[in-house]
Amino acid sequence: MNRRPKIAVIGAGWAGLSAALTLYRQADVTVFEASKQAGGRARGLSASAKHGYLSDLDNGQHLLIGAYDSILRILAQVGVAEADAFVRQPLTWVMHDGMQMKCPKLPAPLHLIVGILRAKGLSRGDKIALLKGAKRLQALAQMAPKHDLSVADWLRQQGTSLHVIHQFWQPLVWATLNTPLAMASVKTLAAVVQEGVMSTRAHSDFLIPRASLHDVFVAPVLKYLIKHQVIISLGQRVQSIEAKGPGQVWVDGERFDQVIVCAAPYHARTLLANLNAVDFEQYVDGLSYGSIATVYLHYDRPVVLPEHMIGLADGTAQWLVQRGALDFNSHEVAAVISCAQQYEGWDQQTWIHKIHADVLQVCPDLNEPLEAQVIIEKRGTILASVGRTPQAYWQMNELGVYVAGDYLHPIYPATLEGAVESAQRVAAQCLLDWSESDAKTITR
Repeated sequence: MNRRPKIAVIGAGWAGLSAALTLYRQADVTVFEASKQAGGRARGLSASAKHGYLSDLDNGQHLLIGAYDSILRILAQVGVAEADAFVRQPLTWVMHDGMQMKCPKLPAPLHLIVGILRAKGLSRGDKIALLKGAKRLQALAQMAPKHDLSVADWLRQQGTSLHVIHQFWQPLVWATLNTPLAMASVKTLAAVVQEGVMSTRAHSDFLIPRASLHDVFVAPVLKYLIKHQVIISLGQRVQSIEAKGPGQVWVDGERFDQVIVCAAPYHARTLLANLNAVDFEQYVDGLSYGSIATVYLHYDRPVVLPEHMIGLADGTAQWLVQRGALDFNSHEVAAVISCAQQYEGWDQQTWIHKIHADVLQVCPDLNEPLEAQVIIEKRGTILASVGRTPQAYWQMNELGVYVAGDYLHPIYPATLEGAVESAQRVAAQCLLDWSESDAKTITR
């Protein structure tokens, strides 16, 4: 029988936690995290504003979809029921004073066809054009073309009306790719539409977290890993990785058989600088980052939106989420702003004023918020830019070194599901390589 490998995982974000879950049955695992809190960019926060009205917050308001199979399987593995974690809502697209679509519970793609044909706020011609656009994206995803172009150029080629762009395509690209239309990859958008909308109806459902993602995902996964003897080392920033091959990897001087680096790409590049991984360094250097802002507001009365989530085509916020429709305080609303780099330089009061004005468009009778919290992640996501071509970087595997993260998923944009899937695949490859390598004969 092969010796159980000793494997280090660098980073306790969603990728690192998922890698540890994949490894623990067949390896002795240690997870290192520089922060004192696990979860990465999707970590929980406690409200810091002085009055303390706000309930538990995430580092940003996240929306998951039914296509996030890997995340749902992990939750089932650690004993979290989907119904306890999320409100599952059939694909619903409600723009304030604009397009309104609710897809019925029909098999895909009938659910989308009927939903679009019944939609309000679109002309008949716009509806037909939208259906054709979705079908063309599906065909594009199935073709897997080598050539890529921006979503803006693709929409121009299709002759898409400005109304449909403002009411559907632009909010969709903001929500899924977090990238401006002029930069966003149509190949990546096609993959999202195929997997998230056209494949099955259930995949297109919205999964809106009932609690903070720390409580929904991070805390139960950590508890499960600790129960199964995985070492979780929080507040320990790894300074160096040295590697000569499987069985000969040192993390800050401690010997491991293999290491999986699940840190942010810029941190991973620094850690792996001495391994001469030129292709990896060039790929990371070519990444572009987008800022994401989330603004939480607490009012003196319940906030009631037309739906759990409503879009604003012309607001500062792209989406407003009624937190009271979940398991949070009914007086709260969350506003999500992708591509927030365009507002760089705004102070907290400007953000609060602008988002309160957005909320008043939908709920004009509200007073000034009693409390607010503004959270801005300047490198909140990797832009899904035209021509971005993630690779596996297997050349480092011969040294016993692996990298994983949302920025390396071969198809998806930078999402939580992409991070989880990437880590699971890499961890499985790590174990396979160990079982097949000469390292099985190495003794510590």
